[in-house]
Amino acid sequence: DVKFGMTGFYRFSRDLIDYIITLAEDIPGGENLIPGEEYFFAQNIGLMNTWGLESFLSGQHSLQKETAIDWGLSYQGLLSRSDSAIVSKYLSAHARNLIQGRIGIRTRLFNLQILTMYKSRNAEVAREINQALTPDFMIWNLKVDAYLWRRKLVLTYQVNNLFNRDYADILGAIMPGRWMMGGITWNFNKSL
Repeated sequence: DVKFGMTGFYRFSRDLIDYIITLAEDIPGGENLIPGEEYFFAQNIGLMNTWGLESFLSGQHSLQKETAIDWGLSYQGLLSRSDSAIVSKYLSAHARNLIQGRIGIRTRLFNLQILTMYKSRNAEVAREINQALTPDFMIWNLKVDAYLWRRKLVLTYQVNNLFNRDYADILGAIMPGRWMMGGITWNFNKSL
């Protein structure tokens, strides 16, 4: 079973509100701000046109009784243009290309998935925190679900940023290295 889908879109925005680096003196009501310093301040930036493409390809293939391989690949591409010479955070930081993939094996007892994400965008430096926003990065995650007690109880364990990649996301925020999370799901209605 293989599925494919593709959507193209166009979005027109007028008076889009976004954060712009602004001098303290230019911020209304900014009496408590330090003169001469720059701050992120929400402003209308005028007209913006965004063109995009989203697509996915996924499949599920049975191997033997109650065992299957699931996989998927998706792509999102964005191109944004503004009539303003002001560079806003959204325009400068949103992903131009976003690719996500997953592959997993599902049995009667467990589901094991490897997930990945590749993101490309404009490189940027967040001067305020002395941090660079890399132009692209790729991270990998690993997820395991164990099915217990007639598959009504599911224990989940996930390792995010599996290879401990150093990267920063929007506004230069340093993202966590390898980290783990877990969960318990109880299905009251029926077996999974």
